[in-house]
Amino acid sequence: MKIKTLSSLSLAAVACDVLLVGAFEGEVTVDTAVANSGNGSHATAVNLLSGNALARQASVEGFKGAIGETLVHFSDGRTAAPRVVLFGMGPRGKTDLATFRRAITAAFRKAKALGAAHIAIAAIDPQSVSGADARSIGEAIASYAGMVDYEMNHQKTEKGGYKAECTSRLHLVGTGSSASTWAGVSRAASTSLRSSTSPATLQRTGWHLHPAAPADLGKKIASESG
Repeated sequence: MKIKTLSSLSLAAVACDVLLVGAFEGEVTVDTAVANSGNGSHATAVNLLSGNALARQASVEGFKGAIGETLVHFSDGRTAAPRVVLFGMGPRGKTDLATFRRAITAAFRKAKALGAAHIAIAAIDPQSVSGADARSIGEAIASYAGMVDYEMNHQKTEKGGYKAECTSRLHLVGTGSSASTWAGVSRAASTSLRSSTSPATLQRTGWHLHPAAPADLGKKIASESG
């Protein structure tokens, strides 16, 4: 998986298979869609691009923005990405690194289920996640994107039925004032991904020799994430 930072004037111009956009509780609803349009939220910006169709869909499907929730929206040409996946970030001001990890895990799982080879994720302000900074946000994104996408023995031939990784590209998209901060997130993410998926690291963790190791790691991550 290759990670790269993109700077864009609008999320509408980001070409990818799936665009991931975090949404705090209450940010995307029919009642507050217009009122929230100036709060700088990427979720409300995408809703405005959709002509409030995203808010109407969220209302019908019961998407509130809770941790673990996702919503798949077909953009119908209003964004370069054919599908936008909203993922819940929980109540604004109450999200910490543990709940953030759960949120992005749900997002990456949904993108994988959709078969996305090229994923873009809209900038997330590290200050909106309690106890986080650019480095910890970047490390979380890279680590959890890699773990969700990982297939046992993916680097071997598929002749024996081995599955290849689904995601080949992950773009971290910053817009406006978020671009410089997001660049720091991307540097941390790239470093973390190289470390976590290097042959030496995988050998040390025993993923090739002991199939139970990923499951054990998954249980550990789940317990740490609440």
